[in-house]
Amino acid sequence: MCLADLHNAKSALRLLNEHLSHHKYDLVLCAGDIVSRPNKNGMDFLKEFINIICELHQTKMFMVHGNNETGMMIDLMRKKNVLIHLREKRYKGYKFFGIGGWMEDLTTPDRLKKSLNNAILLTHIPPKRPPKAPSGSRVNSIEGGPLVHLCGHLHAPGAIWRIGETLVIKIPTAMYGEAAVLEMPGRKIKFIRL
Repeated sequence: MCLADLHNAKSALRLLNEHLSHHKYDLVLCAGDIVSRPNKNGMDFLKEFINIICELHQTKMFMVHGNNETGMMIDLMRKKNVLIHLREKRYKGYKFFGIGGWMEDLTTPDRLKKSLNNAILLTHIPPKRPPKAPSGSRVNSIEGGPLVHLCGHLHAPGAIWRIGETLVIKIPTAMYGEAAVLEMPGRKIKFIRL
């Protein structure tokens, strides 16, 4: 299951808890902005979010921070072993890599190429869509690019596009009761209501 942009919506936590009571997933991926700023209850909300997924429903989670999480919140994610910002993790034969926060341009610096190669990339900010190719031409693949790029931030319905061979999935907004389910292998995506 893929989530993004809860923005302190208690209704989204309630829907998520109910959904996970009826559906079992191998892994939850979260593209950040669990909270909104300023918010005096943000840390409690983040703790409750992690607890619902990892403790109550015993589901593994990888996540990145968005542009609203504070340094203390990022530290909590790290302490709970769910943060994959600039880290590579492996799970069930797949490589995951995350880039959290504000990323204006998600080009692939040389130092990241190895981590991105055949990975499932999780970012908060989506990549720029490539310009439309002229009829009959093809957009070249980024050699060593990710298999799938999951992202959030836009507060919009789910969307799918390609950059070369990479399938880019804009995760729908969880504060509106929406999420996505990614099936691997096959890179099949389904947008769902929680």
